[in-house]
Amino acid sequence: MKKIPLTIIPIITIIIFVSLFLFVVPKEGDLISAGGDFFLGLTISLLFFLCLFLDIVRYKKYKIIRNHPTHDLNSNSDPLWIRIRKLITEKGIDTNTSHVIDFFTDDTCLYFGLLVTQNKRVIQFDYDYLRKDEGEGDLKTWNDITDTWKATPWKRTIEHALNRINL
Repeated sequence: MKKIPLTIIPIITIIIFVSLFLFVVPKEGDLISAGGDFFLGLTISLLFFLCLFLDIVRYKKYKIIRNHPTHDLNSNSDPLWIRIRKLITEKGIDTNTSHVIDFFTDDTCLYFGLLVTQNKRVIQFDYDYLRKDEGEGDLKTWNDITDTWKATPWKRTIEHALNRINL
């Protein structure tokens, strides 16, 4: 499930207040008072730009995660990747020779990942950090899909990763 952009909050608020001004407030009238209406408009504008900024930060983080997951697994010092390295190593997998071929947010506090190991095992996992800091999560699911990956939507990506291991 994709996250809803935060900027939707002030957009909906603006629509509500514009509707009030168009259909409820008399012409030349004020919703609150002259100063109050100005302050309300300023507050909604600031809320919009704050939400826009937060959406941009979330997008950049998402984009970075999508672009370099194998590098991040092996060397990123972010608490998220340190924790994932530890959990994967505890499963008996060498993170230095494995490839994370996909990693993305799948819910508010959940990341979905696909891992291909040096011995050509294909693992699908979910990293869950609900009610925890991002770097303190756990592997919610750990599915070995080595025998069934050809029937998944990631068939081409997995196939490409497995071919790279052969090189």
